[in-house]
Amino acid sequence: KMLESNEQLSKEVETMRREQVAQWAEKIAASAPERNGMQLIAMQSDRRPDFVKDLAYSLRSRSPRLVFVMGTVCEGKPSLTVMLGDEITACGVNAGAVVREAAKLMQGGGGGQNFFATAGGKNPEGLQAAIDKAVELIAAQVK
Repeated sequence: KMLESNEQLSKEVETMRREQVAQWAEKIAASAPERNGMQLIAMQSDRRPDFVKDLAYSLRSRSPRLVFVMGTVCEGKPSLTVMLGDEITACGVNAGAVVREAAKLMQGGGGGQNFFATAGGKNPEGLQAAIDKAVELIAAQVK
């Protein structure tokens, strides 16, 4: 009985989390007009990495010109997430290469696929610089 109750609670929490991701994605997408050929969303957040990943995938499904760069600090460690829409990767932009380079500014490293990549670091003070660097690297390649 207790196990069933626990499973039910877990399902309810997951449903609420999905709804929260969808609401955030809707709000963020609406506030990010397309500029210079990109729908740029670059920000810091205190969200957990799994939430950020779900948010990134939700946003990607909405815009082929998406450039999503989010920095978070969780338990004192900075992390950087980059998600790119299909039209951005078609310009030759590689999210893995972008995070590898940008993460150096927060004493970290990372990688991933051409459209989605993450990096972790040691220095939260360098997080905003890493976000800015990622945006700069991407913008330089978008035609």
